[in-house]
Amino acid sequence: MPGTGTTADVGLAVSDRWHHRGAGTLLLEHLASLARADGITEFGAEALSENRDVLKVLADLVLSSSLAGYMSWWRGS
Repeated sequence: MPGTGTTADVGLAVSDRWHHRGAGTLLLEHLASLARADGITEFGAEALSENRDVLKVLADLVLSSSLAGYMSWWRGS
């Protein structure tokens, strides 16, 4: 739940030339690992509903074996 001290907003921009090459996923995985070590268990993120690539990356990150059952996402307003 936002505001509990265990949540953080996340923002990421990846240059067009690095799209679909795993750069965003790798950056988010590293960020999640560092955040988890600091007690963060939930990220907030905003993405356009038509940006299916970003939404899939966020969903896949939560389901990855290293974060399953530990890290979740909530969508900001």
